[in-house]
Amino acid sequence: MPEMTPVKSSNIKAVGYDDAVGAMHVTFKSGSTYAYAGVEKKVFHEAMDAASVGKFVATEILPKYKAEKLEAEAPLPFSEPTAA
Repeated sequence: MPEMTPVKSSNIKAVGYDDAVGAMHVTFKSGSTYAYAGVEKKVFHEAMDAASVGKFVATEILPKYKAEKLEAEAPLPFSEPTAA
């Protein structure tokens, strides 16, 4: 998964771009992450520069690109340290 950048949005938590496959990744506040294949990097930058990232994604990404739901990353195999 690419490096994800947090955004101010009522519906979207973070976005990122995977140069290797040319896909925009969107993590929604629900916790689900989707990859949108075929999104040009220019369009990703337009989303990042938009006054409303959520509105841009809703109008320019969701209806135009195929989405693939990504599995959640596995938790680390150890727990957080606890106070003694």
